[in-house]
Formats: sequence, structure tokens, C-alpha cells
Amino acid sequence: MTQGALLIIKPGTRINFINPQADISIFGGLSAKGTPDSIITIQKDISDTRNPKGGILSIHDMGSAEFEYCSFQNALLGVVIDWTSRNEVRIDRCRFEGCLTGILNDSKTIELSNLSFVNNSREAYLRSSHFNSYTDTIRWCLFDGNQLDISFGGHENNNMLAFDRCNFKNSEKIFEFYRFNEANGIHNSSVLVTHSYGIAAVDSMFGTNSLVVADAEESPVPNAGCGF
Repeated sequence: MTQGALLIIKPGTRINFINPQADISIFGGLSAKGTPDSIITIQKDISDTRNPKGGILSIHDMGSAEFEYCSFQNALLGVVIDWTSRNEVRIDRCRFEGCLTGILNDSKTIELSNLSFVNNSREAYLRSSHFNSYTDTIRWCLFDGNQLDISFGGHENNNMLAFDRCNFKNSEKIFEFYRFNEANGIHNSSVLVTHSYGIAAVDSMFGTNSLVVADAEESPVPNAGCGF
């Protein structure tokens, strides 16, 4: 979709990727707002058993994007937010299930809330960056049964991922800093987790990067996740 245009995906819309390499590229604005009773579904066509995962929705240099009550299923990459995307991206009340990677974010600051990441076979949330000094805020999210919940890297400095009131359940691994030992890798960055369930209190260093978990909850956080 071209720059300056606005793509509106209406409640109840279902998009099936037949070709596993298909890519919907958004260079304008995007509004995909479903409702609790009329979810927007974006998925790989499961009838193609040779390619169980496929399809990418990618966001580039654009106006703004908003997702509400959307379900992304069996995609290669559920949502890709490219480094050229310089404006507001908001994802709320969405589910990413059975994807290779749920969200790949390479943009500036993003706000994520009330998301469910379930049984994704690589990362649920992959954060890479071409920018310094950003903060991602992730609230009221559920991470359940993923191979890896959060992967954080890139080649810039002084960045933060802030998680609050999230539930971490049944995943093989929760956090990974990548490329932190490389000269052009991630440095002086941090992950802060507060008031969340399923991850023990910790204060650890990975090179010059820190992982801090504080005020952990002893029982699951109510209402974390998308609710469907």
C-alpha cells in the first residue's frame, strides 16, 4: 500500500495467506480495529500442510498504525515494524499464536498492551533497533508456551524494555540478549520487569546490559492477555 494512503481493515475481516512467502507491506496508515464479537483474523491458510507457517504483515515509513482485537495465526512474522516507521504504532487486545515470530519491532518507541503470545515457535517478541535511547512499554500481556518470549538486541545503546503486570507461563525461555558480546551489538540497555508472574526476582548483567525483575507476583496477574 502506497505512502499517504490509509488502509482500514473492518471488524470480522479474515485474511488468509495462500502463498507462504506473501507479504502485505504498508507504507501509509493502517487501522485494524476489530471488536470483542468480531475479531479480525490474519493467518496462514492451514490447508497447505507442506508450509505450515507463512505470511508477513510489514509496516514501513508511514503515518500511524493501530491494531485492536486482531488474531495473527501461523504466520512467519505476525507483524513487522520496520526501522523506517517513525510514527506511532499501537497494538492492543491482540493474539499471536502459532507464528514463527509474533512481533518483530525495529522501530522507535512502541506501546503494547493486553496481548497474548501463545505457542510461537521462535520468539514471541523480537526487539531489534537502529535507534538509541528508546523505551518500549509492554503491559498486561500473556506469554504462554513460546520457545522464547523476548529476544532483545540490535546495534544501538541506552534502550529499555519495560514490562509491567505480565504473566509468563510454560515457555522454554523467557529472555535473551543477543549480540551483546559484539563490538557493534547492544550495549548499556536494560529490561525491567515489575509486578509480573512466572519470573523470579533477579538483577543480572549481560555484558553492559541489565535484566531486573522486581516486585514479582506470587499468583497470575488477573486480566493479562487479550481475553480471547
